[in-house]
Amino acid sequence: MKSYIRIIGNSTPEGVPSIVVHFDSKKYMFNCSEGTQRMCIENKTKLPKMGNIFLTRVDWDCVGGIPGMLMSLADQGTKNVKLLGGKNLTHFMAATRHFIYRTSMSVETHEFDHDGAEFKDENLTIRSVILLPDDYKPPSPPPITIDPNSATLAGTKRDHDSMSEGDAHPDSLSPVAQMNYKRQILSDMFSNQAAAPVKVDEIERAAAAYTGGHPLAPLEKVPGADVRILEPTGEEGGEAILEVHGKGGGKAPAKKFVMRGPKKLPRSKPVPQVISYVCQGPAYPGKFDPKAALTLGLKPGKEYGRLQQGNSVTLPDGTVIHPHQVMGSSRPGAIFIIIDCPTPAYIPSLLASPAFAIHQTDDVKQQPKVVIHMLGKGVIEDEKYREWMKKFGGETQHIVGSEDYCAQSILFTSHAIAQLKLSRLDDRIFPIPQYNNIPLKLLESLPNLPRNTTPLSNLLQFQLEPSPVLSHPEQQSLFDHHNPKSKAVEILEELHEYKALAIDVRAEVAKIAATVAQREKRPGDDVVITTLGTGSAIPSKYRNVSATLLEIPDHGNVLLDAGEGTFGQMLRLMGVEGVEACLLDLRLLFVSHLHADHHLGAVKVLGRWNRGSAERDSARRSASNVRDVVKGVCGCGELWDEEGEVRGYVAQLKKFLGLTTLKTVDVIHCRWAYGISLEHASGWKIVYSGDTRPSEKLVKVGLDATVLIHEATFEDDMTQEALTKGHCTTREAVEVGMRMNASSTLLTHFSQRYPKIPVFTNATSSVGIAFDMMRVRVAELPRLPRFIRAMEVLYSVECDEANEND
Repeated sequence: MKSYIRIIGNSTPEGVPSIVVHFDSKKYMFNCSEGTQRMCIENKTKLPKMGNIFLTRVDWDCVGGIPGMLMSLADQGTKNVKLLGGKNLTHFMAATRHFIYRTSMSVETHEFDHDGAEFKDENLTIRSVILLPDDYKPPSPPPITIDPNSATLAGTKRDHDSMSEGDAHPDSLSPVAQMNYKRQILSDMFSNQAAAPVKVDEIERAAAAYTGGHPLAPLEKVPGADVRILEPTGEEGGEAILEVHGKGGGKAPAKKFVMRGPKKLPRSKPVPQVISYVCQGPAYPGKFDPKAALTLGLKPGKEYGRLQQGNSVTLPDGTVIHPHQVMGSSRPGAIFIIIDCPTPAYIPSLLASPAFAIHQTDDVKQQPKVVIHMLGKGVIEDEKYREWMKKFGGETQHIVGSEDYCAQSILFTSHAIAQLKLSRLDDRIFPIPQYNNIPLKLLESLPNLPRNTTPLSNLLQFQLEPSPVLSHPEQQSLFDHHNPKSKAVEILEELHEYKALAIDVRAEVAKIAATVAQREKRPGDDVVITTLGTGSAIPSKYRNVSATLLEIPDHGNVLLDAGEGTFGQMLRLMGVEGVEACLLDLRLLFVSHLHADHHLGAVKVLGRWNRGSAERDSARRSASNVRDVVKGVCGCGELWDEEGEVRGYVAQLKKFLGLTTLKTVDVIHCRWAYGISLEHASGWKIVYSGDTRPSEKLVKVGLDATVLIHEATFEDDMTQEALTKGHCTTREAVEVGMRMNASSTLLTHFSQRYPKIPVFTNATSSVGIAFDMMRVRVAELPRLPRFIRAMEVLYSVECDEANEND
């Protein structure tokens, strides 16, 4: 029976790595930060057996990849997933109710509330160890005051376990009832139910797609019905009315159905709780003794296998041979420990915990085979921590994950190699991702470390059974474009036809650049467009999900959507200091609609912005308005028509960005889906479609645009799929740009069915193809169509990694 641990990811500013424990029957994951799903795809880590995910912290650095991971697991056929972690885990999951639902899977949460709380199944026994910072003070109980609008005390909690119609805010529930209430929300989100049976009445069938369902549930196309949605009030838990009108001259009467909005959540308070885990595998069976079996009269055959499986066998003379007679003594399963210590403030709690002390012993059976340390800045430098590490025994392997001591190597090698190839066309428009295969600091520079200590790295593997072995498979394929013997460079050198054509294309583009330099400067020439993510639905090896950055000189930055992993894309493009500078100038984050692939990265982006802008009052004021603007865009209809505070925020936002016009229009995709038009005082206009079918409203608002950034999810022969899923084909997107009279059209949001091969078009000389991390000034957009000839050669071999997820 083989079992092993594999590291997915690295200790980076993007988040903590994931630790995956492999058994034949199941896999177990510890932490799931943003980008984990994409790294699993990159490294061919299969997900379907992933039934249990443990979290060391309910913090975005540890849980940011959970929503996307759950949806992918459901789509791959997983029926049940259990999430285990600390306080507020259930609240976190319930907070995603606006944009996550799957009817084919159930999700349960378990919150460890005391030291030693245990998880156990056939493969693992896992005990939780709760750590708190040394300055932590438990919150005081809420004051008891009289609520003038209620017959109950405002500081008391109801004991009932559910809320009936008309009940007050769920804050009034007891802690137990609040937990049950949130778990019910989670159950509604992941119902694990088969599709509802088709109703005889086609009009009611259309209504069933929405009534009692999720706000983003797709509305079924019913030939005999016309469905209209009367928008809700905008309040959580509010109701909307679904009107279904029969077609055909009013023969069928209109029917109305109540559609409930997402339920309210009780308020929660952050708890700085960190959980480490002490884990032990199953007892390892002793070896079979064939000599003992022969002595007992049993000849070699299938009965040997039955005895090794723990079954007794009976000889022809009636003698019963039991497994213990022919098997050696079993031994305890391998122990491994996962430590999370985000700051030095947690060290005293960790050192004082008896849960670790019992494994710091001379008893080999109690010693862990490996301890994985996920450490924040300043922890490994603490002498007391290193002394504590050494207490585990000389044979214990230590794996240290700490940002400064881990090489910041390329995690997405497939994309980096693709970018290296494209850089032959223009290394400024297609920059190679930033990386460093040498850590900032070396562990060897620290005194008093255990002798078996190694830095954590992506794909680092530790075998638990049958014997402990540490291996570094990723070292053979590290991306290093400076090394002529590296795999990346060798691949590029074999592309003789492409390299020759790239030289011709560069010369051709240089002539265009010279012409542009001689002409009079045009409005918007210096605006920089960076397509951080150009794929749809789920990330792939080559394309991350949606995000486009606009950098407006002397005014600030705009982020158009922010799918999961957006911060990581920025980090690989700009480096740590570059990202900090970019986020300090962030003025607007526009979320086009509530599908997860367009906004799951917003939390990380805004969190890092908030940290970086703490000392910049003007930036804080502008981006605090951004959050309300985003709320207005996603929840209140067309932004420009809103009254009151949102309208005031828009006026202030326009001033910061130098805009004369900022308009949003609803587009044809799902409820609350919008496109946006930004028109600058200097005369340029940039339009972003979000996800949509061809939209006349977008054409109207974007008339004479300088740049149209438009989705082109499907190829031209897939019109029916585009109709069904509310997207555009390449031809349709180009035609929108032509009707809009856009000077340049930039196509993005390609189906991940084609993760490597872009969708090309020869329609006009004003159309360009977007790639991840492509960085282009508006004045340089005419270069993009010139690259297509070389790209067709580069991508002439059909990609064998297509998938059917759109």
